[in-house]
Amino acid sequence: MSDKEPLLKKHNKLLNDNDNDNENKSFSHWRQYFSRQKTDDKNKKLDDEIKHTTKDIPVSVFQLFRFADRIDLLLMMIALCLMLVHIACILANVILFGRITGLFATTSFAVDCDDHYENFTSAIINNSVCPLGINLNPLNYDRLHKLCDYNNKTISSTLSPLTPLFHENVMHLVYWFFIIEFIQTMVFSIIICFILKWQLSLIMSCIIPIIVGSSFMFAKIITKETEEQLNTYSKAEQIAQEVFSSLRTVLSFNGSKWQQKQYAKELKLNEWCTVRKDVAFGAFFDSNSPHSNTPCPILKNFFIN
Repeated sequence: MSDKEPLLKKHNKLLNDNDNDNENKSFSHWRQYFSRQKTDDKNKKLDDEIKHTTKDIPVSVFQLFRFADRIDLLLMMIALCLMLVHIACILANVILFGRITGLFATTSFAVDCDDHYENFTSAIINNSVCPLGINLNPLNYDRLHKLCDYNNKTISSTLSPLTPLFHENVMHLVYWFFIIEFIQTMVFSIIICFILKWQLSLIMSCIIPIIVGSSFMFAKIITKETEEQLNTYSKAEQIAQEVFSSLRTVLSFNGSKWQQKQYAKELKLNEWCTVRKDVAFGAFFDSNSPHSNTPCPILKNFFIN
């Protein structure tokens, strides 16, 4: 027993030492709440060490895209090309607008509007035939010109001719202006679509040729059926005109029933043309409508979401 006593006493001393250390730590921990200056100094030292250790490492532009795969690079190249096209269209619109404005500014128009109107009305008055008691002049022309007859050939010869060269130059620029504006709007819409939801935009970009081709095909079918409708209407109208122009002859030879059958035959053909055109138009509208039961489940999920 005497051999174990020192061990027990040492063990008790160790336990007491640990308890005293824990009490000192807890007491120092509580003291930290009342001595904020020391804690602030410690935090400041830690912040300085973090600033010194974590410095900003410069990264090149190409390293920003080091995690991009081939599809990402392809999409970025497409977006870059579309942005360049959009910028080129904006610059072209500004240049065309400046050229159109310059044409109007540099071209001198020697015709005065008031003189032109007076010459025009005087030419009409001189070449008009009015009833008795009506004398046209520039003051009552607006009220009484409908009561007179005119010699159109003389009036058309007195009109000043337009400048065809100026009109051609302006309209040529205007056509280019509208074409470039359409391309700019289309490119800008594609960019916005890819920014908002690039998955659906990519799928729709692949489907656009199919939609354009189907639209062209359905347009040809509808145009053909409309033309057939107009032809059948014209044939039926010819039959009716022939009957009414020679009504006595038709009635005398008992040809009214035969003419009626011909008229009904043309209208029957017109009915089938109308049915085919409506079927083509309905199929086209249903295939391009987002609310239809599209056969592609991916597109359907995209439209629903």
